[in-house]
Amino acid sequence: MATRSISTCPHIAALDVDAYRAEELLRDAARRAAAFCDSDPEVIYRALSRREQAASTALGGGVAIPHARIDGIGHRVALLLRTRSAIDFRAPDHKPVSLFYVILVPQDGDPQDHLDFLARVSAVLGDAGVRRRLATAGSPDSAKLAFVTWEDSLAADAVPR
Repeated sequence: MATRSISTCPHIAALDVDAYRAEELLRDAARRAAAFCDSDPEVIYRALSRREQAASTALGGGVAIPHARIDGIGHRVALLLRTRSAIDFRAPDHKPVSLFYVILVPQDGDPQDHLDFLARVSAVLGDAGVRRRLATAGSPDSAKLAFVTWEDSLAADAVPR
């Protein structure tokens, strides 16, 4: 994978996660993220769970973007989780979800930055080609590469010819 900073590339990618219910998925995400941002997994889980109770973060098409503001973390943390089996995540199309892009941001962070990042991730995951590459990725690095490739294609399209 490219070593440069990619604005949508997740920090952590895990494939074939064994989670069969929304609660299990959120607990797994909280555990993985906690190690990366030096936070309590229970605090992260509760924040993600409260957000899901307010309204599902599923977009449809087998994708969800659980996200929450977390007190005490100093930077955004992003995880891509692909579950072994699709989970009922109250998606608007009523289809189960197997691709989860989890975003945690500092509680005191800039709300507009958070919204801009959510929009960018939504655009990436709205691309059927990216979703296909993520669904068939054989390793975490190949999953991350789907984000790099998408951003590289945007950069190439922006270059005047």
